[in-house]
Amino acid sequence: MRFRIEVNTLDGKLSYERDNATDALHVAEGGRQSPGVTITDGEDGKRYSPEEFRKRFGH
Repeated sequence: MRFRIEVNTLDGKLSYERDNATDALHVAEGGRQSPGVTITDGEDGKRYSPEEFRKRFGH
């Protein structure tokens, strides 16, 4: 499964892709000081905050 992590920073938007939920959450949590972080599930296109993602995927 693929996950896209988007981090809004003061300088613009950064985007990362990871193959598993654990790695996706790790990247998202690294951006916590940023104004906005989302993780998109590549299968269904649903977008989650890091907290929602942790609850949904159990990491």
